[in-house]
Amino acid sequence: MKKLVLALIVGALSMTAHSQPTGYAGLSASTLDYEEPGVDLSLSTGVGVFAGVKLNDHVSIEAEYNNGGDATTYVFAQPVSVEVDYLLNFSAKLTLPTSNKYITPYARVGFTHGELVASSGFYSLRDDGTSFAYGLGLQSDINDKVFLQLGYQSYYDKDNIDLDGFRGSVGFKF
Repeated sequence: MKKLVLALIVGALSMTAHSQPTGYAGLSASTLDYEEPGVDLSLSTGVGVFAGVKLNDHVSIEAEYNNGGDATTYVFAQPVSVEVDYLLNFSAKLTLPTSNKYITPYARVGFTHGELVASSGFYSLRDDGTSFAYGLGLQSDINDKVFLQLGYQSYYDKDNIDLDGFRGSVGFKF
């Protein structure tokens, strides 16, 4: 799998660039699921910001900050609040060429560092980690400056802990 991802990145980077590097930034909302053995939670809507640079028609580099959302579960009849304190994602976004100028598919590969907080009463536990991240989605350019995205993103998948879900965003090119 890692060789395939590397081959896709190298292939996309080697394509002839038809545009100058351009920047973009935007706002995102995500609905994430948190899973580990014995726990399966749907978190509240997380909000985030992202910024990137489109290097050519097929490759962009992107950074995203997301608060991830929270949920409450019960352990021995006691409420436990689980919150994704933050997610910091860095990825390469590979845009697939199509003949459709209104909807463009993309794939994202990179890594995420995040922190989870679980608290109950006067006790709180924090844990953080870094994981390979990937995603697939569709982008629609509304005009030359505004675009919408909808996609699936796996932010964290390590040590029997999964954090993934759907992400929608609005972005502005500059």
